Amino acid sequence: MINDAIEKGNDAAGCIPGNLAYIKDEIIQLVDVLSTTPVELITLQMLDDSFFKMKLLSITAKINIDASDIKLFEKIQAFSDALYAAAVFCGTIIKPVAQLTPRQEKINVMQNIVYMENVLFFYTSGELEYLSREPVGSENRVQKTDFDELKAKINDFKKTAFYAERDENDVSVFKDIASKLNNIVSALHHLADKLGKQGGAIKVIADEQKRLADKTLLLIKEIEGL
Repeated sequence: MINDAIEKGNDAAGCIPGNLAYIKDEIIQLVDVLSTTPVELITLQMLDDSFFKMKLLSITAKINIDASDIKLFEKIQAFSDALYAAAVFCGTIIKPVAQLTPRQEKINVMQNIVYMENVLFFYTSGELEYLSREPVGSENRVQKTDFDELKAKINDFKKTAFYAERDENDVSVFKDIASKLNNIVSALHHLADKLGKQGGAIKVIADEQKRLADKTLLLIKEIEGL
């Protein structure tokens, strides 16, 4: 079932048009996790998270892709259905997790926070893609490099965070994530200031990411105090 999901994910990614690269990148990342994780380490939570994220991608695709492209929608739906089938199957064979220790409970909360950060950055990537194609006032002094540098920082963050949202237990990884996130938050605020009124959505996202970073650092302190 996992191999079926991987195959359908690659088919879907191959059909995404270039102007929606941020959607294609997310699908490729989902497929990469499934294809590089040993079968015995694939968890029900991993599949559930992937299915939920794919639902978000499906909704976004329907909003942004020409409704006449039925083939593309069918491939996206096929990948989503394959993830759901794999999750249902794994749910029948994976044993329930034993009661968690206080440390593991806090780590699970941090994993959930990272998951939310990744979802927010998906929408951030979409907003940046839109803004970079829109004409901006010369008084804002916004250049293409402003968008490119921010996208690069986000992609670097996601390389670490995408895996940490699942079975990561090393607290130092979450410290690194929080540090990278705070750097991105500063860059988002800087870009929002340059954009003026056009940067409203970016500022809202930055404020929410800052809140999540602060929550992660607080949980790390609590874990270190156990």
